[in-house]
Amino acid sequence: MGNRTCSNEIIAYSSNTSNNHSLDAACLHYGYWGDPLAAIEITTMVAVIVCNVAGLASLVRTTAVSDSFKPYIANLLLANLAMAVLENPLDILFELSCDRWTLSWAVCDLFLYCNYVFTGWEMHAHLLITLNRFWALIFPYHYRQRHTITTSLCLTFGTFIYVHLWTVPGLVLDSLFYRIMEEECEVNGIAQRLWVLAVHIFLFLAPIVFVAGSYVYLVVRQRMRQSTRPAGPGLEAYPRPTEDGISEPPAAHKKARRQNNRAFVILTLLTCSVVVTWTPYQVCQLLQVLGVTVNDDMVGALDVLWITQSILDPLLSTSIIYDIRNVLKK
Repeated sequence: MGNRTCSNEIIAYSSNTSNNHSLDAACLHYGYWGDPLAAIEITTMVAVIVCNVAGLASLVRTTAVSDSFKPYIANLLLANLAMAVLENPLDILFELSCDRWTLSWAVCDLFLYCNYVFTGWEMHAHLLITLNRFWALIFPYHYRQRHTITTSLCLTFGTFIYVHLWTVPGLVLDSLFYRIMEEECEVNGIAQRLWVLAVHIFLFLAPIVFVAGSYVYLVVRQRMRQSTRPAGPGLEAYPRPTEDGISEPPAAHKKARRQNNRAFVILTLLTCSVVVTWTPYQVCQLLQVLGVTVNDDMVGALDVLWITQSILDPLLSTSIIYDIRNVLKK
């Protein structure tokens, strides 16, 4: 399936390694459909497409999400959809041929581009949402004054360029000089080992660490604020000063608190799902980069777990889940 950036595509110690790239005897005998994970992979891919298309449709129609926050969600759903439509079918064709590349090498270039860029795009889309919620929760008044739709569009476009700066140079060098064009479509990790490690650490592992670390910081900070908040009746009856020194009426303060609570719930759900679905697979990939042998069945199972996040993404945003249900009913 998609996102096998370090197990099957990102690193190749030889063209016939016995770890994840050798021809599987069971596959040659029974075919791809003899693998019990095959049906799960196909079903998951279809589910990703359906859920993310419904999510994009609901996002366009909903008024529950601010216009300045919509680009972050749209960016994430588009990344998921691009992976499912362009990369996953090529990956399935690769597995149908028992891990032998039967298409042209130009298509191989496209496959590796999708695998690298779309994986980084997905992960940094989550990173952007975390940064946005971090800003909104830590500096709520500054966020409301300074964050605009132009800001969100610039940030999403900037991270997309950032992912390309990390991945495209190495892919171009591999295509021109280093690729071993035999039976597999993979990057020659021996020739560019430093780039492989850097991409894996800074592009694929760092976002997970940042998302988890930011959430822990927000939880600790919120608990510290609650523990130091003075107790007493009638506190909400007094106006609350803003950063500009202007008193905020109690009704506006309560509305801001509800918005912050909703933002924290969204952040909690997204963070937990990312950590649960992505961390095991990336740890597995790190072990393989370091030369540790990992069972192929385990890699396949973790790969399916990885891509389930693309199904959860459009469903976990509580601001638009009602609209998603309406779109699916229609």
